[in-house]
Amino acid sequence: MHNVDRYLSENPGGRRLARAVVAWIMFAVLLIAPQAGVAAAAPAVAPLPRAHAHNDYLHDRPLYDALAQGFTSVEADVYPGLQSTDLSVAHAPWEIRPQRTLRSLYLDPLRQIVAANGGTVLPGYTGEFQLLIEMKWDAPTAYRVLDDLTRDPQYAGLFTRYVDGRVIRGPVTIGLLTAFTDGTDLRTTLAAQNPRSAFVIGAPNDLGTGIPATLMPEINADWAKLFRWRGEGAMPDAERRTLTELVDRAHREGKRIRFWGVPEQPGAARKALWDMQYDTGVDRIATDHLSDLAEYLRQRSS
Repeated sequence: MHNVDRYLSENPGGRRLARAVVAWIMFAVLLIAPQAGVAAAAPAVAPLPRAHAHNDYLHDRPLYDALAQGFTSVEADVYPGLQSTDLSVAHAPWEIRPQRTLRSLYLDPLRQIVAANGGTVLPGYTGEFQLLIEMKWDAPTAYRVLDDLTRDPQYAGLFTRYVDGRVIRGPVTIGLLTAFTDGTDLRTTLAAQNPRSAFVIGAPNDLGTGIPATLMPEINADWAKLFRWRGEGAMPDAERRTLTELVDRAHREGKRIRFWGVPEQPGAARKALWDMQYDTGVDRIATDHLSDLAEYLRQRSS
């Protein structure tokens, strides 16, 4: 044992290797018992910067299933919680359960993963990891709770922050969507906050209005409202121009863009829809089928 200690003290590379081995062992334990609250590094899988897990919380292992495929963006729907200090994660109000909270399903696991993984969500990935939160009801109350959560000292250093006109990158970036409102009040609230640890997700009609990327770094758009094409045959030229122009407009403002409501029935049509998004520069492709999109993106990037 003393020989091992002496070797590690004299060999920095050996210390790094030992830390890496410990991290992978911890992740193996996590795979066996993810619900037991075991901290672990994320899996040794190539990160997928363009992969977004739509309604991630509906998978068997929220967050962990997406990380196992290399996803770099996950989505959770929330409601003001049964407890005033947390948010409930659910698709509909009648699905709210006391044990399914933002803290238990996402914030605490991400904190543990980042700590075990040396400061990143995915090993060696220095790009952005997004936790997209859709506030399904009473956004002002939901945001007050979220704001308090992000200021909890146990999460210090975990989140990307806006401070004095600058964005200071952290391991996890929180993007906020609202439902049943246009989000105007939320934008006003966040625009007035300094510092803050959340950013607004906008819509296509927000482009060209002067909202800076430091407040609104991403645009989300409803595919069905913009396009009739569902992946069968060639995309009409006019619709392709609309798609290309929308992507270009977002990028000119320094914003990412993602579409939701894109048909996902497995088959040639789905691949055509993914191809179109990939080829026109859509920044994140959303899916409920994690392994299928992961395989597709790895094939496209190989």
